[in-house]
Amino acid sequence: MFLRRSLKLATGIASAAYAATTFALCDEKDVFKSRGDPYDGVSVSSASVAACESQAAFEARLDRSLDEWKRGGRRGVWIQIPASRPELIAAVLGRGFGFHHAEPSYLMVNKWLPGGESPLPANASHSVGVGVICVNSDDQILVVQEASGPAALRQSKTGTAFWKLPTGLVNQGEDLCAAAVRETREETGIDVDFVQLASIRDGHKALHGKDNLFCVCIVKPRTSKIRVQTSELADARWMPVDEFLALPYYAPATAYGELNRAAIDCLRGRRGGLSGHSLPEKFRPGETRIYVGQPSGDGPSCASRL
Repeated sequence: MFLRRSLKLATGIASAAYAATTFALCDEKDVFKSRGDPYDGVSVSSASVAACESQAAFEARLDRSLDEWKRGGRRGVWIQIPASRPELIAAVLGRGFGFHHAEPSYLMVNKWLPGGESPLPANASHSVGVGVICVNSDDQILVVQEASGPAALRQSKTGTAFWKLPTGLVNQGEDLCAAAVRETREETGIDVDFVQLASIRDGHKALHGKDNLFCVCIVKPRTSKIRVQTSELADARWMPVDEFLALPYYAPATAYGELNRAAIDCLRGRRGGLSGHSLPEKFRPGETRIYVGQPSGDGPSCASRL
């Protein structure tokens, strides 16, 4: 009872402090230990769920927890179901929870306690990919042929070589600029330095029906000898930039044609790009990466940095 009264007194604290509060409502054997968030929600970890000895124990604790959270004015509920406890999924679905996302170790489900249409955020809507513009001192661009995937399928259907930029998806927790450097090295063995973000394509209904942001980055090569990643590529080479832009599938007024031309224009100093900078956020620990354009006439152009 003391803890319950203490929690009622704590409802006026700032949202950020509230988000860091761990609720131990009643005895831990009565309700789930949960963590609050700035939106009057609660989250239950997979470890708390796994501690339930049986499905019956889980269901009993969940019912008591839902009653307690409703009385406490909580709204969104997020529960991680461990991958090792799939028998619990039916129990949460039967109580109005819905699937949100899955990771290798857990399934996330959620529920909007006030009822009606839920305003809880949906699962991630986008993946993020990079394409790399890498031009050497001989005005040759690094290009690849895929061994499998959409580009390889297109090549097999047309019977003509399909040359493209080195590309790949950005990993979770990875900076965009780091992904461009990594993908270039993995696919071709070329070591590069990130220079600028040049252009972006916003695509819909990509992998698994999700949207995709494809970011074309300019990098500066530090090495020149190509080592093809045979698990993903059929070939890689240095190609004259003008020959690359003249390929029929990169014609002007087409999406990828304009993406590539915008990046080449940036490289040649005819356009500005976005440079990456790591800066502190101030209101939370650590730094974050931002990409911004330079003021007109201020500082070196993209071309002067290559």
